[in-house]
Amino acid sequence: MYSFNDNSFTFWNQLSSLKYLQSLKIIFWGNQVGPDNIIKENEFIIRSIFNKDYCPLLKSLTINIDRTQSVMSLIPSLIPTTKVTNIKYLSLDSLTFNDFIKLLPALQNVKSFYIDSELCLDNESNEPQPNMTITIPLLPKCTRLHVGLSNDIMLEHVEYLLKHTPNLKDLFVWGWYHLLDAKRWKSLLSMQCPKLKKFELICSGPTDDNDFDQAIEDFEQKCRKTPFWRQRNISVEYVNGSDDDDSEIIFRFNIKKVSFM
Repeated sequence: MYSFNDNSFTFWNQLSSLKYLQSLKIIFWGNQVGPDNIIKENEFIIRSIFNKDYCPLLKSLTINIDRTQSVMSLIPSLIPTTKVTNIKYLSLDSLTFNDFIKLLPALQNVKSFYIDSELCLDNESNEPQPNMTITIPLLPKCTRLHVGLSNDIMLEHVEYLLKHTPNLKDLFVWGWYHLLDAKRWKSLLSMQCPKLKKFELICSGPTDDNDFDQAIEDFEQKCRKTPFWRQRNISVEYVNGSDDDDSEIIFRFNIKKVSFM
């Protein structure tokens, strides 16, 4: 399904009649509609499904946005959810951390969760900082998490995410080089993700930057010295950025036979 500048939401209101719909994929094309309209439609769709009980049998929801638009201009603003949905496979283009927390109560059946472009802090909002205290995990069935992070997301936010996914088996994280802390990652993965089998961490940083290079070297050294990483046979790959301004470092492991766990 594609968005074509539906200011009145007449088209999207038809979702209320799709009581037996189980899979929905929406693509917003930035060259056909402006960012303001994309935000409004995105908000309307997400609120309708998570707050108004549209498509109550929905099991798979994907919302993609053409990347000709800037990320921050396209992030919807959500309201808290209370009712658990039937959604098992969820892929959203981008979210603020506050809105991720608002969605959590509705996501308790989710098995696979993608935030494809960016999870970021909303520094322009007047909303108070979110409470990151956890009583029970709200993504207990989630076994696959794929998330892109903005440069203002810290390891404390990653820890909050992982505390909600105790049964995670597959984790992909794309972020920035301030996340390169092998000791913290060891602690997070061993404590919060005891069933994890597949892990990929991609961190970006400026090409030929001393701080980035040092962070990579420190991470690699700790991996070589730490049994946790050696047992998982973690690999390292360097990728030069297409515009030569940024490069990427990729740390990954894929456990096929878990004899030490």
